[in-house]
Amino acid sequence: MKQRTVLISGASRGIGRAVAERLLKDGHRLSLGLRDPSVLDGTALDADNVQRHCYDALDPDSASAWVGAC
Repeated sequence: MKQRTVLISGASRGIGRAVAERLLKDGHRLSLGLRDPSVLDGTALDADNVQRHCYDALDPDSASAWVGAC
């Protein structure tokens, strides 16, 4: 069976980050949309089953690129 990927925006801090960390702990594969993906370097979300993508909610092209990369 193909493993699904959970897409989360705003995972660099606050609720988005807490949700991402919990889902990662529970074994899910994640794709995180962030303004600056490097902010997660060296954190729990800097893991093999976590993809990080540049994403700006005000830019529809960045959303399409993020989803396409997943």
